[in-house]
Amino acid sequence: PVELGGAAVGSLNVHRETRHEWDDTDIRAMRAFAGVLEGVLGTLLAVQRHSRLAEQLTYALEHRVVIERSIGFLMARRGLDAVAAFDVLRRASRGSRRKVGEVAADVLAGRDLPGGGGG
Repeated sequence: PVELGGAAVGSLNVHRETRHEWDDTDIRAMRAFAGVLEGVLGTLLAVQRHSRLAEQLTYALEHRVVIERSIGFLMARRGLDAVAAFDVLRRASRGSRRKVGEVAADVLAGRDLPGGGGG
């Protein structure tokens, strides 16, 4: 088996065109190769996680001002604190499957929040 974090995530299947009895050396080599696959898969997953996090942080930095302004707008309009105002944006974002920055821009443009939440 090929494992990640102690759980089997796949298998290494080895075939030959002719009949062959695998000896201990063959089996050790296949297990070593499975270990290499585990390392490569683990590294790829870690890179993917870090890349996704970097994208999220970049987005947050690029849209920070719009998000902060819309939070302030919701605080003034609805009498909310900052945490509650951001929660309104976050719920509207999730409910509409749009990014928080897009929803925040809509609030500042005077458009209703998704789900009829108003501005």
